[in-house]
Amino acid sequence: MADGDAMNDQEADRLAPELTDDDVYDAMGRLPRYLDITTNDFRALYRLAFAHAVERLVGGLSAKTLMRAELQTLLPEFTLGHAAQVMVRHGL
Repeated sequence: MADGDAMNDQEADRLAPELTDDDVYDAMGRLPRYLDITTNDFRALYRLAFAHAVERLVGGLSAKTLMRAELQTLLPEFTLGHAAQVMVRHGL
């Protein structure tokens, strides 16, 4: 993302997980009612919603917001869950 620019559709597509038809059918099957939408339309809607959510969550962040004076080491063998716990414990 360029400095200060909103995420564009191409960047969002690169970040969004690839959805298969099975993923879409599974998600649609979990809805309490029928959804009349094609899998391609669902994926397009997902990409737009994903881009919006990423921009909402991290669009206003700067490096200054994320920087800390004290370092906390995460080891490569940490699970993602354990790494998240360490980060939360240290206010990151």
